[in-house]
Amino acid sequence: MKIALHNERPEEAQLRRLMDDLAVEAGDQPLLQESEAGRGGRVIAAYDSGRLIGIGRLVDSSAGAEAGGFECTLLPSYTGREIESSMRKLLSARRICR
Repeated sequence: MKIALHNERPEEAQLRRLMDDLAVEAGDQPLLQESEAGRGGRVIAAYDSGRLIGIGRLVDSSAGAEAGGFECTLLPSYTGREIESSMRKLLSARRICR
């Protein structure tokens, strides 16, 4: 199984399905902030066979977090596969290259 990472904001329908999937897997409704799925260029989405399984972003220091901070929402069934670390590396590399 290959996980595809895309450097773009997912469609609203995909985000809603991710929220539903998170609620089923986690047993509650997690908070996926609009800022995490924001329209900025520092968002990365993870897909498994076209299904959105996670989304991550770099946090600006102006948002009250450390510079280069990272937030990620990932379906629990996909944890432990180094998806989060791959997302973080790609977003950090993109920031350095700008």
